[in-house]
Amino acid sequence: MTRTLTLALGLVLTLAACATGGADGGGGERLPNRGFAPYDKVVDDAGVLAPPLSVPDVRLDHPAAVALPDGVALFVEVCAGDTPCRVDRADAVDGLTFDAPRTVLEDARGLHAPFVQRSGATWTLWAVAGDGVAIVRSGSRDGVAFDAPVDVFRAAEGEILGSPSVAELAGVRALYLQRGDALARAEAAGEGFGPLTDVYRPCAEAAAPTPDGGAATPCWPEAGLSDPEVRASVTATGRHLLRLAFAGSTTASGKHGIGFAASADGRAWSPFQFNPALDEDARDERAPTVVLFGDRYLLYFIQDGRKPALGVAVNAVGKPSERF
Repeated sequence: MTRTLTLALGLVLTLAACATGGADGGGGERLPNRGFAPYDKVVDDAGVLAPPLSVPDVRLDHPAAVALPDGVALFVEVCAGDTPCRVDRADAVDGLTFDAPRTVLEDARGLHAPFVQRSGATWTLWAVAGDGVAIVRSGSRDGVAFDAPVDVFRAAEGEILGSPSVAELAGVRALYLQRGDALARAEAAGEGFGPLTDVYRPCAEAAAPTPDGGAATPCWPEAGLSDPEVRASVTATGRHLLRLAFAGSTTASGKHGIGFAASADGRAWSPFQFNPALDEDARDERAPTVVLFGDRYLLYFIQDGRKPALGVAVNAVGKPSERF
């Protein structure tokens, strides 16, 4: 069963019949902290994904969204030819159609998988440098002109780091990132961070068979997680949590979908009961970032194909959920 909603700007929202979910939001005002309800992909009249941002001759990857009072700022990894990847910013007053991106941060090693926080007039951008050798941080007073990036965490020999995010819970600030197929965590220590510890690997334990001896319920995602994004949130009942959005796949299909998890301390994580929240067998959907804009949640992601495309899905209901 599908549902469509035609927008004034000529786009169509189509809901595929699948499990649903949501996540907390951006690093500053208007943090989304609940909102489990159907996510509707924005597609065109032919049912093809309608990218909110598309730039000729470059590859866009790993979006990071920040909700503002007058729109959404979207930071993206931009790669073109042999030039080192950089971070660009684009803006949309409706969160659905973005203006032309402008470059906000570069590094000779290349920058990947940005994550951006805003607190008042202070913006902080985190990214992966090079081929996962370090995590860098850069500051800005306007979200456009950023300082030169500074290394704040370096990979151990043989490690590859990915998808950083920083969140604070109960006065403890920590760096979260991808290491292998797991979410890893390092607590803040001075200007940097302490040792890195793996804290969440979905399906790490073998599923138990049913009481009557039947086959175990398949676990998702069997192949571990990728592209994690962690943000602080407060639930509808006032609980302070961390919310995780991530990509994952089954070993059988190899195709990625998007799921969610929550934690009360940043160490022990519980998956959303209806993962994957966004999943299409024929497509890879990964690199999620979620913000609350107005009264709806916007989930930006990358859909892989011949050329990776940026997509957006809308949750217009925003009902609270504690289904973890």
